[in-house]
Amino acid sequence: MKKIFLVTLLIISTMTFSAEKRHMILAGSAGSLSYFDFGTEYKSATSAMSGYYYSLNSTFQVGAQGSLYLFDGLSEGAYSVSPGLIINHPLKQGDTLSNALFLQINLGEQGTIGVHPSSSHFYYSFGFGKRFEIFPNVSYTPNLSIMKIPAFTTGPSYTFKFLEFAVLF
Repeated sequence: MKKIFLVTLLIISTMTFSAEKRHMILAGSAGSLSYFDFGTEYKSATSAMSGYYYSLNSTFQVGAQGSLYLFDGLSEGAYSVSPGLIINHPLKQGDTLSNALFLQINLGEQGTIGVHPSSSHFYYSFGFGKRFEIFPNVSYTPNLSIMKIPAFTTGPSYTFKFLEFAVLF
């Protein structure tokens, strides 16, 4: 009897938890266009990213994400790993995270790939965008981010992610 009660409680709590959509998985393909400041010129890059964020409430999400950048015309690339905070703002009453404006702040490490010796540096980024619900648990999430690597670049680097999606559950 105790086992049946525990299994029932687990199923009910899972259904309730899923209805709140507290988890978000981000995925973006090479549909990003990034411009990295290399001191004297900007290099374009394509990128792929993924991440996970947990909703503390309807406004704040905490999590982490990782990205891989491949620079056009170069045999080198970069990676980044960063924890972050997302601040959400629904446009109208009743909107959920699936259909909200957001501001994203990340602090992390960016390293080089294919360069000898490889190096890694602290970076920070700020981004903003809008989620557009396309299915009940899937949102299209275009956004623009500005990244600065204080020890490596003199100016900011820019990334426009036009092929990013979020799955909320």
